[in-house]
Amino acid sequence: MAKQSIEPKRNISNRRQGLLSRKQVVDAPRFSRRELAKLGALLTMAFTSLFLSMSAHGSMNASRSMSVGVYQTGSSAKEKIDWSVFLPEGNGKAEVALACTSCHDLTQVITQKKSAGNWRTTLQKMISQYQAPVDKEDMPILIEYLAKNFGDKNPIEQLPMNINTSSAEAISRVPGLTPELAKAVVESREAKGPFASVEDLKRVKGISDTELKKIKSYLKTTE
Repeated sequence: MAKQSIEPKRNISNRRQGLLSRKQVVDAPRFSRRELAKLGALLTMAFTSLFLSMSAHGSMNASRSMSVGVYQTGSSAKEKIDWSVFLPEGNGKAEVALACTSCHDLTQVITQKKSAGNWRTTLQKMISQYQAPVDKEDMPILIEYLAKNFGDKNPIEQLPMNINTSSAEAISRVPGLTPELAKAVVESREAKGPFASVEDLKRVKGISDTELKKIKSYLKTTE
């Protein structure tokens, strides 16, 4: 009797899984270069803020801080500050962070008082002269965000912010300082005189050593 050859059974479930995986890859969402750039800007701001917060709590050493571009405060070290914390939340924040940091420090944006028309002129100059990464379709978003947050009523006049001359409204923009605390800062300097150093803010009830570590890089007491 002739022997009948038996073909080994194929693993059908594995084949189906392979087909499913390939289909999932094909159907995966695709992002445009502009969307990826926005995502990158948001992630950069998020990670920078995270590292600064960890550093303020003493959970990062100097070498790790240097590796991510965040420098500890000190006489022998250059300090790099995350000014993006002064960019209010809203549509356009990521676009502003991406476009403006390609040319200069964000402080040059945050301390401005410009109308929508002036911001349009500024953006056009950034694009034509400095090749800022701004898409034409993002222009209305950028102009609206900048005019809304850094228009004629912008209370921030300088950064680091001078706590001896800045208004309560401006001081309240410092991350971690509520309007109530900002008002208390102004009342303290009016009642007891100007602050000799940023550390003197601890005389204001509600500002502890922990809070001070988080905000001192954004502040100063002299011009």
